[in-house]
Amino acid sequence: MVRELQTAQPAAVSIRAATRADLGALCALWRQFNAWLDTLGEPENIDPALFGDFEALCFGPEAVCEAAIAFSGDEPIGYLVYYFGIRMEQVGAALYIADLFVSHEARGLGAGRALMEHARSLALARGCKSMLWQVWNRNATALAFYRALGADWIEEELTMIWRLG
Repeated sequence: MVRELQTAQPAAVSIRAATRADLGALCALWRQFNAWLDTLGEPENIDPALFGDFEALCFGPEAVCEAAIAFSGDEPIGYLVYYFGIRMEQVGAALYIADLFVSHEARGLGAGRALMEHARSLALARGCKSMLWQVWNRNATALAFYRALGADWIEEELTMIWRLG
């Protein structure tokens, strides 16, 4: 008698807009992301208490960003934080990605691509001409992922920061 081996298929990845109810899951994923960056030698110590400001920044009356959350089944496995602005080089609307993360255990399920495709759909719906984001130069995994999507980096531009407090 021959028995067929049954292999568990991973649950499909789903993406939806994040809500206030997702803050716990978003915070847990954000902490995983920062712990992973620490393994790459992240030079800044990010205070976990800072996430407390995220609720107002994303869901408050004067929100400056939006978020999407990825699930495998009912399990939150990744997130995307983004905002809309303008890119003067194109004199057009642009979607800026502030943060993207997929948990280590969920890598390879397509969640990162699904989150980026979600962002792309939002950008196209708003008439954006481009999407932009920053990648830490030590994050080889992210660099390879974005290159595989077809993204390019802008070699002649540097990110500047003027800390205001």
